[in-house]
Amino acid sequence: MPSFSLTLINEKKRFYDRFAVFMFVINAAAIIVFFFARGRKMLSDVTGGITLLLLVIALLVYINSPRTTKRKYYFLFATFFTALYWLLLGYWWVGSLTIVLAALYLIAQQKPEVTVTEEHIRYPAFPPARFSWTQLNNIILKDGLLTIDLKNNRLIQQTVDEKISSVNEPIFNEFCQQQLQAHKG
Repeated sequence: MPSFSLTLINEKKRFYDRFAVFMFVINAAAIIVFFFARGRKMLSDVTGGITLLLLVIALLVYINSPRTTKRKYYFLFATFFTALYWLLLGYWWVGSLTIVLAALYLIAQQKPEVTVTEEHIRYPAFPPARFSWTQLNNIILKDGLLTIDLKNNRLIQQTVDEKISSVNEPIFNEFCQQQLQAHKG
């Protein structure tokens, strides 16, 4: 059973990275303000001091580490501790929001990969979309641009990352045309 896997270019990845760093800096600044401006309570002193230390360590590791997947995990580890700090202080809504944003960041960092099989096409949306061949008018790959034309007048066009995906365009297009003809209703 032939299948094709096409990795798409995530054109918003840079924005997601910058937004995540921005949210981390806002959290760090708020923690520093809370640590120094609040009355001296044991919980706030101990967790604030530990969190402040972890923030500094995470920032240094993040700045000094090369752009790898490990860098992302250091960042998420530090974000987890900022959320834990807010939860321990009783600001559950800030901690919960931080956890939700970190989860969305993790989802956004996944490689967007389209899988085309004899049964269906799986498209990397949130939640992942699965299109049967009967839902399609056409699907074509031309000059690194994947076009999925759905019968409900929806058109999806995405650039394929040709550094990662090495799909022979004529073979892929022939396979897709065969599947469209076989599933014509």
